[in-house]
Amino acid sequence: MPEQKKEIGPPKKEEIPQKKFAKLNTTKFAITCAIISAILIFLTILAGIFGYFPTWSSMIIEIYGFLGIANKWINLFIFAIFGFVDGFIIGWLFSKLYNILLEYKYIPSKIAGKKIEIKKKP
Repeated sequence: MPEQKKEIGPPKKEEIPQKKFAKLNTTKFAITCAIISAILIFLTILAGIFGYFPTWSSMIIEIYGFLGIANKWINLFIFAIFGFVDGFIIGWLFSKLYNILLEYKYIPSKIAGKKIEIKKKP
């Protein structure tokens, strides 16, 4: 069998496979972000109670400190709940934006100065 010679250089445009990205499930992604956010805030405030990370824990208390709660142990759970809510909202918005941007196909321009066309995928 004769060997086929491979051409040297970049692949032709027709040979490049198009990558397909999966859409995110908005609710599941938002709940995942909320759980991670709540755990991180819980652990940061807990470390702050024992004297670790004073800058981080004071920053979280400044963000959620409008409640004026004096007991540090109550802050631990209340701020974790606020972190859960904030994480859910941010995760939901991020996944919604990701799914919207996934519908568009960006076609880069080869000529400098030419506008980049944005076409909706068929």
